[in-house]
Amino acid sequence: MSTPLAFGDVVRVVEADETAERGIAGAVGMVVGVRFGTIETAIVGGGGLEDAALVSLSEPVEETVVIARRLLESTGEIGEFEVVDAPPDDSPEE
Repeated sequence: MSTPLAFGDVVRVVEADETAERGIAGAVGMVVGVRFGTIETAIVGGGGLEDAALVSLSEPVEETVVIARRLLESTGEIGEFEVVDAPPDDSPEE
């Protein structure tokens, strides 16, 4: 059974062979995707896309990883996104 995760959930990556090999065991991040059509990358921990989440890790590594939900533990917190790539407001003042 998959862990129920939603966009914005803060998660910790559990200690497992798969996560230790990648150097992400214990890392903390935020869920940035839970539904996929297709994706060209391997899922850490294996399984199908329906059982995975896209997680943006921040500590101790900065990486975005597709990972099996069974390897994620929710912290009960909700993360916040900041818009960092918004186009500048160049509209002329009248």
